[in-house]
Order: sequence, then C-alpha cells, then structure tokens
Amino acid sequence: MGRFSQLAKQKGGYIVSMAPAGNLCCNCGLFSSLYAVDISLRMNTSHFYYAYTLLNHACSDYVLFFYIISIFSLTFAESYLDPTHHTFDRSLLHNYREWEPIVPNFNYHGRNTYAYLLDKYGYYTEETDTALDTAATAVSANKKLRTFDFVTIQLYEGYSHAEYNTTQLGQSPADYVTHWVTKVLAGWDIDYSVDTELKYPYVNKLTLDRTELVVGCANGWAGDGKFFLLFPDQVSALLK
Repeated sequence: MGRFSQLAKQKGGYIVSMAPAGNLCCNCGLFSSLYAVDISLRMNTSHFYYAYTLLNHACSDYVLFFYIISIFSLTFAESYLDPTHHTFDRSLLHNYREWEPIVPNFNYHGRNTYAYLLDKYGYYTEETDTALDTAATAVSANKKLRTFDFVTIQLYEGYSHAEYNTTQLGQSPADYVTHWVTKVLAGWDIDYSVDTELKYPYVNKLTLDRTELVVGCANGWAGDGKFFLLFPDQVSALLK
C-alpha cells in the first residue's frame, strides 16, 4: 500500500492517478485541472516543471487534501519512462529516430521525464516499533514503503516504440510487450546530471516491481498506424 493510500485508508476516498496537468483521473468531480496542476506537475507544451513544494511534503501527514485518496498511482506515456534510453531531461520535444524517416519532425516525446519522480520520491522510510528489549523499551526499525500503489506506462503514445516494432518491423504485439515488460522489471541506469537545475547529479538504476507495474493499453480507437493497439486475443497470448 502506497503512502497516500495509508493516509486515506480510514477516510474513504477515490482512485486518483498522478498524471500531467489536466489529465488527473478520478471517480468524482472534486478534482479540476487546477487541482491536477497542484497535485502532479506544472507544465507547458514543451517542458516539465516539478512542483517542489508538493513533492517535498507529499509524504507528510499534514497534507490534509490527500486524506480523501485511497489509491494513488502514477500514469504517463511510454517515452516518459523508457528503458531504451539512459538519459533524462524535462524537454517534451524529442523525436524517435526510427520514426523520423516515416513521420518527419514528430517532436512530441519525453525522455524518462517521470524517472526523477520515481527515483527520488518513489519510496519513503517509515520508522516502526518492531520489538521490545528487556527493559521494555521500544526498538525501532526503518521500513521502506512505496509512495505510489502502482505505476501505469501507456504504450499507446503517438508513434511509440511499441507501434514501430509491431507495425513497421512486424514483431507480434504479445512478443513485444513481453520483452518490454522484462526490460522494465530488470531496470536500467538513468543519468540525471544533465539537468543542473534539479541539483540531482546521479546515475541511478531505476526498477519497478512486478506488482507495481501496469501496462496501459488503448481500446478500439487506436490501431490506426499511429497508436499501438493490443487486441484481446493478443492479451491472452501475452498472459500465457
């Protein structure tokens, strides 16, 4: 159970997804695009700006707004967490080289944009009483817990790696997704040092647990050559 879920478990609540501004998903009308900006990220059309105040205090009990949340997830497009790249920046104006000869100047991808959030804020440490010594004094131990209940990576980003490999190279969708999941779960090194404003000069390995990763797939509106579509029978093959 993630940190936000723990804060809300006795308060009732809603399923909320931490997505780019204007795309916060929930099952009620309490959250507007304005709240989405405050809860997740401030962004314009070409660059991400992390909401430092929220992120620095998101794991503190006094963020009362989150008491209504019972499940908290992180949701984003394929390029925002991409195991084929080992660099990070906040620009949203990247292209995929494989698509450039086919769809020139489609410069609308990120580059591990959400990796920083997961690397720095994906876990928190909670001090818990684990035992009593002979003097009846509490003995504390640090417990590492996930901040987010699950992380969804949407493979149906426009002109994605998934779409290229399956439509241009002819790889079966089930085979592609199987190999992609394996890469994500194995983890990959990401260099954050290029973005000097973040003051996060590290090269860290990012991994997701198999119980944490959710593969985001589109339904019937996709499959047009731009957006990746996984049919039900292909999902069945994947599960086998």
